[in-house]
Amino acid sequence: MKKITQKLTKSIWQSGLFAMAFLFSLTINSQDLALQGVGDINVGGAGFGGNDGKFIHLVATADIADLSIYGLGSANNGGGTDGIEFTFDAVSVSSGDHIMVLRNVDAMTAWLGTDVYNTFALAVVNSVANGNGNDAIELFMNGDVTSVEVYGDLEFEGGSSNYDFDWAYTDSWAYKNADGTWNTATPNCTDNSETSETSDCPYPYLYTPTGCGETVTYTQVSNGDYTETVTAPAGQNASVTINGDVENNYDFITVTDGAGTVLNSDQSTGVFTDAVYTSTDGTISVNITNDASVQNGDVTLAFACADPTFNVTFSVNTANISVGELGMYVGGGVLGGAN
Repeated sequence: MKKITQKLTKSIWQSGLFAMAFLFSLTINSQDLALQGVGDINVGGAGFGGNDGKFIHLVATADIADLSIYGLGSANNGGGTDGIEFTFDAVSVSSGDHIMVLRNVDAMTAWLGTDVYNTFALAVVNSVANGNGNDAIELFMNGDVTSVEVYGDLEFEGGSSNYDFDWAYTDSWAYKNADGTWNTATPNCTDNSETSETSDCPYPYLYTPTGCGETVTYTQVSNGDYTETVTAPAGQNASVTINGDVENNYDFITVTDGAGTVLNSDQSTGVFTDAVYTSTDGTISVNITNDASVQNGDVTLAFACADPTFNVTFSVNTANISVGELGMYVGGGVLGGAN
């Protein structure tokens, strides 16, 4: 009996130690840092150089005591992984903290319209942020040369001249949605933009889209290309009231619904005075383009959303209607009578 008890006790201790080791292994190997976005922003409009708008955006999904277990790499031009090219310093971050690895703090501060150092829990300047739009970004953990997360394709044919991918972010960005899918902006959508907000593709982080009931003002600029879109709650119409003067036959305003149908085919240039356009599919977009000549000041766009209204026409059979002193008699009742 004693021997059986000793063997059973030893077995329980071994099982307990194994369970503790397993749980510890799970703890140290859980991935608590994730890619959130990558960018190859054209910050020339803000007065900076070609590489200054490159960045890698990450977010902590849990508290991390030592960030140095994570690293990054860039797989250039489809040539396969280059392994760990950058390792974070041994600092701690909290769950929900956003981190940006970038090339130029001043450039991204100007383009994002906010101080990078004050906006992100950690901002690190490093050349590992060197994606040209067709370079995959890898996240590594615990020194393992196999990445735990990748944005883009590590290998493909065509090398540096091949940008024919739905994940390509040339002069644009890619951003991870809440459901884990990726939203990739249209290539070259940041060209000639001074800021994220005034570009054709504002970076989703820190940006709140224009909503119903809001009025925005666009100041026309040389070679400007400005778009504003509003989506109404389900079942509602979206409308815009436009006031402004765009140079006749040189500058243009185009209003479209969610399907891309042009709503202002009657007027696209010149003076707009309380011009109202309505989209019945709930999404309305206004695009304003300017040439290189002198511009004509501000254009205001007032967006509104409302339940749809309907025109109703009644047909009345007058055969059984008679008119008396007190009004019309219809079916035993009186319409329009004094009583």
